[in-house]
Amino acid sequence: MSRVESETTGLMSKFALKSRRNDYLVSVCLRNGLFINTASFWTEEEKAKEAEIFVEADIYYEDEKIRLKEALLKLSPEELEVYFSEVGVEAQKPEEYLAPSPVT
Repeated sequence: MSRVESETTGLMSKFALKSRRNDYLVSVCLRNGLFINTASFWTEEEKAKEAEIFVEADIYYEDEKIRLKEALLKLSPEELEVYFSEVGVEAQKPEEYLAPSPVT
């Protein structure tokens, strides 16, 4: 079992998508001179820049969730059961598993 990817289907898990969103955020912050481990010392301008970058990362994450949901909807019920088992998540409808995140 891998929390990252279903071995049988080759599809990523939601956990993996969240991880990729975080990697994107950290990477783009670094390219902009923003070091996450010093966030408590950031200026208001730096905090605003990080917020902009997070919005970009979150848009990417939501788009990836839509693509994953479309792929999951193409699986048979048996294949879905295997997918959820392999990524270590309780079986559920793809629409519930990958529901849009609330806007904050």
